[in-house]
Amino acid sequence: MDSFTHGGNIYYYSKLLGCNANEIIDLSSNISPFVDENIFEFIKNQISSLKNLPSSNAIILKEALANKYDKEMENFVVGAGTSEIIKNLCLINSGKKALIIAPTYIDYERYCKLYNLQINFHFASEKRNFAINLQELDFSKFDIVFICNPNNPTGYYIEKDDILRIAKRFENCMFVIDESYHPFMSNSDNKSLLFEKSKNIIVLRSFSKIYGLAGLRIGYAFSFNKEIIREIEKHCLEWGVNSLSEVVGKYLLSIKTDKIASKINEIKNYLYEELKDCNNIKLFSSATNFVLIKLYHLNSEEVFTKLLSNKILIRDCKNIRGLDDSFIRVAIKDLDSMRYFLSILKKIVGCEN
Repeated sequence: MDSFTHGGNIYYYSKLLGCNANEIIDLSSNISPFVDENIFEFIKNQISSLKNLPSSNAIILKEALANKYDKEMENFVVGAGTSEIIKNLCLINSGKKALIIAPTYIDYERYCKLYNLQINFHFASEKRNFAINLQELDFSKFDIVFICNPNNPTGYYIEKDDILRIAKRFENCMFVIDESYHPFMSNSDNKSLLFEKSKNIIVLRSFSKIYGLAGLRIGYAFSFNKEIIREIEKHCLEWGVNSLSEVVGKYLLSIKTDKIASKINEIKNYLYEELKDCNNIKLFSSATNFVLIKLYHLNSEEVFTKLLSNKILIRDCKNIRGLDDSFIRVAIKDLDSMRYFLSILKKIVGCEN
């Protein structure tokens, strides 16, 4: 498993198709299609901030996070996307024993390999709809555990109390809880591990997904363990988050995202309803803004290629450890895009009404 290809490569595929990138309906990247109505005007007015160096270690954004959540700045680290934080977590744990709850986001394995961690996997079972019961697992042999929650690509959500019980039971293990897709959940604030007082939990959050601005490249982590936060920050580029991203990130923290989540969940429910009688595929239940789909009679490459010929890009899951070429993942976008996708998918898999 050496391929760590992500979704969202619209520039490569637009060149392949001979079209503009904005002509492709990108269902391969789990980015919200809905952005704040004032954001681009705000960005336009803040362009001049690029004349200045960013603040050291994104202190402007850390201060904004601390003020928003009434915590200390020393509990936060900001990086150029959560990828930089994951990379640095692996760097400071080089040579140690890691457990990855899979199938999941491929960059955990990618950076564990890069920094020579001893990688172990626990695979959620398709027979159990990829549900995970943490109480069944023994974490005593591991130094660090990666859990994406809700999980990418399965959409499964582990209740926060289950994670807290395990973290309390295995205090010598660091639990990395990636909540990049958490804001898409209904009543998400009450389901988050952010600000739970545990020194062996570190929570990751992304600005890319819910705000629909992946190009900003901002992610952050929170932990009550200030020492681990300091260690991560030591390896972050001092000016890794540019000055415009800092200003925009601070603005985004003032935006309520519950309406965005509600709209996406409505469209997701529409997708489930439209495909509920299709026996040639299976849609797994998802707590967030994408859906994992099992194909029964076609393989993922066939479906990927046929959709791409209609300028629709999906995530072929065959390079995700624990899945194979019978799985695809589809991100929830605006209603018109999903209607078009459904009209093509139904023809491909033989589910036309």
